[in-house]
Amino acid sequence: MLLRWWNGLLLNRRRMVRLVRMFRINGVKILIIGKLTHAAGVAVLLAAGAARMPFLLFPAASLVATVPKSLAFAALGYFAGAAYGEISTGIYWLSPVVIAALAVACLMRHRLVAWCER
Repeated sequence: MLLRWWNGLLLNRRRMVRLVRMFRINGVKILIIGKLTHAAGVAVLLAAGAARMPFLLFPAASLVATVPKSLAFAALGYFAGAAYGEISTGIYWLSPVVIAALAVACLMRHRLVAWCER
């Protein structure tokens, strides 16, 4: 099963050599950028393991990328939580306006269609 999954990645010998060479030259940069992007993190971690990135370098680079990202998400959560009351009030007053605008738009579209069918 694992071998079939590995072959599905199309990692033949030539691509594996390129991957190892890339991680030997720019491994820390690749790992930090991969960890900072939300979508590529797992793929980069798997590639770093497949390329046999040095063991002590891997957690050090991962930590360098993880700490700022975690602090940024914690700050985002804190400030979004602090602004929740104001956001809630804004949504409360804005919702009827949006609903009324949608109702007017639907009514105008209905009249336009009826007028075009005459």
